[in-house]
Amino acid sequence: MSLFALGCSRGPETFAISGQVTLDGKPLQSGCVIFSPVDGSDFVASGDVIDGSYRLDCIAGEKLVQIAGYTAEKKAVPVAYVSESSGLAASVAEDGEISFDLQSKRRRRR
Repeated sequence: MSLFALGCSRGPETFAISGQVTLDGKPLQSGCVIFSPVDGSDFVASGDVIDGSYRLDCIAGEKLVQIAGYTAEKKAVPVAYVSESSGLAASVAEDGEISFDLQSKRRRRR
């Protein structure tokens, strides 16, 4: 007896993305990074930040990025970076490294 898998799909191709996350130059001790598609599609990727490093698998495209967490000194990431209007973005096209250097005091746009 033979078994065939017809029409099975693994889903869209994903890429391994990793990087460093710092707040005022200090690595986040713990946190989360979320990559959401700019086009509003359903595939959202997230990864834990541990000792300043994160890793996640993400499909290609332009992404909005949200980051939450805190440093070893218990300094929390400002709420502005946690919101969907964080201003953080990433372009995913292949396996690679994308790092984020967050600032406690963000400059206001004029």
